[in-house]
This record gives sequence, C-alpha cells and structure tokens, in this order.
Amino acid sequence: MDRITDLIEKLENFKENINGYLEQATIEAEDTIIDMNIYQLYDEGENSEGKPITPEYAPATVEIKRSKGQPTNRVTLRDTFDWQGSFWISYQEDGFEIKASDWKTEELQKKYGAEILGLQNVNVKVLCENFYLPHLINELRDILGI
Repeated sequence: MDRITDLIEKLENFKENINGYLEQATIEAEDTIIDMNIYQLYDEGENSEGKPITPEYAPATVEIKRSKGQPTNRVTLRDTFDWQGSFWISYQEDGFEIKASDWKTEELQKKYGAEILGLQNVNVKVLCENFYLPHLINELRDILGI
C-alpha cells in the first residue's frame, strides 16, 4: 500500500506543478515560438487565425517594397525587421502571449488586427508535439523514477 500511496502523491505533485513545467518548456521553446510567428507573417502573409493579413499594401508601398526586392504579393509587415526583432514572450499563469516592444506595434495592430501576434493552431500543435509533450513526459519520468 505504501508504494501506491507514494505513487499517488507523486502524481498529485506533478499535477500541482504542471503549469511550472509548461512554463519551463515555453522558455526552452521561446526562440522557436517567435520564429513561428515571424514565419506566419513574412513567409505566409497570414495572421494567427491563418487568414491573409489585410488590408493589402497601398500601391506606393508595393513599389517601395518591389524596389527593395521584398515580397509584394502579400502583406509581410516587414521592412527593416525592427518590429519582428522586438518580439518577446509574456508568461501568464495559464499560458503565454507573444508581444512586441517596437513603437510601431500599436499602430500595426490597429491597422491589421491584434491577430498579427500569436500562433496558428498548426504551430501550437507542433509546439505540443515537439516541446510540451516531451518535456512533460521527461518530468513525469523523473518524478516517478522511471
């Protein structure tokens, strides 16, 4: 019976500390999370809902981007990388939020929506499979001594 009681206590301890384990996994995945958001914006021209970023660039902006050799077939929200370079992770008790410290953030979110910061469901799934689940399994194994 002591062995079963010990196992129950260990599992309860794991459950009580799961948010801390998830936060640690997020810290380890921080660069990947930010890169995923940047990829969605620049390479896909999509927001966190998987929708094209709108409104489209004005014709003058398209010409400027074309002269710089930048993509013009989608809104990328990148000119100098200053804005994307300011991305950071804000940790909350029940998760995290991607934020940007660049002065353009408020203006960009007003024009293109708050959804420009955040991950699409497909990227959340990748995080779960490649960071969260392995991290939780390792923590559980350590706690159980297996």
